[in-house]
Amino acid sequence: MESPIIDEMMRIITSQWISAPLYTAVRLGIPDLLLDSSRSVTDLSRETGADESSLYRILRGLAHVGIFSEERDRIFSNTEKSRLLVSDSLAPIALMFLSEWHTDAMKMLCDGVLNGKCPFELAFGKDASTWLSQHPEAASIFNRANSIKTKSIVSSLLEAYDFSRIRTVTDIGGGTGGLLAGILSAYPSLSGTILELPHVIPQTRDEIGKAGLEKICGAVSFDFFNDVPESSDLFLLVNILHDWDDIRCGKLLDNCGKGMKRDTRLLVIEMLIPNSGNRSSAVFMDIEMLVMGNGRERTKDEFECLLVKSGLALSACIPCGDYHILECTLSDNT
Repeated sequence: MESPIIDEMMRIITSQWISAPLYTAVRLGIPDLLLDSSRSVTDLSRETGADESSLYRILRGLAHVGIFSEERDRIFSNTEKSRLLVSDSLAPIALMFLSEWHTDAMKMLCDGVLNGKCPFELAFGKDASTWLSQHPEAASIFNRANSIKTKSIVSSLLEAYDFSRIRTVTDIGGGTGGLLAGILSAYPSLSGTILELPHVIPQTRDEIGKAGLEKICGAVSFDFFNDVPESSDLFLLVNILHDWDDIRCGKLLDNCGKGMKRDTRLLVIEMLIPNSGNRSSAVFMDIEMLVMGNGRERTKDEFECLLVKSGLALSACIPCGDYHILECTLSDNT
């Protein structure tokens, strides 16, 4: 009883037939090896150390769905899709979401749904932040993936928001600095600071140096649940609040408020859960938050409730690609 809807459900059920080979190809660096020219499976096997027969079978399968192209017998080249999987594009995101550790956390989703506990903590016995701080290789991929996701916001952010009246910017939890680097490059008169956890700072400083911004951008170790940021014209919280529950978000926002002056602006940049019935990828990111910790995606009203409780006022809500910029100031009652 074949039908389009059955075929669609079978593609969803068997999605690992694509995702697992894709992860393997990216981990072996196949998209990068095919960046300049077509290569034979024999050459790719020799260069990666992979078994030739097994490698051919996964590349043939991926070519079937448009990821790589088999030009002739056992000769492969990149396609528009596979070119996105090179190391300076989506490769870190693929390596993060399809990694063994992320898969292990996802496998605990049913247990987490049944007992209301965090799937990641059920899988590893500790929260994601602690686990990543103890696993440098996974943390590096995690930070690179988040940097790429953040960089994808830069062009939309620069179109949506005017930074010309700003002199100093502080990116709280700014990762390896991709977003702030984009802002500083567009507005050379600005100076910036990235506040991050100690285990992230070396990678952040390295990326700042590669961008040639070390003279106008610093990286400082910071715990945003316990520390108050020094005053700045503009604070950024990009994809930070969705990592935490309401109590922790309240503490973080309280500390931001303590570092703000009357003319300081705080930009909270997040996906927004839409009204019921409207489609948005935010609902899938919300599942990621459910698996990884105690965070969640929120509606505009839910964000505004958090802000009000911390003495902040929502002065504007600006569309920014798949995200929204929630511009915040100190409330009149603060």
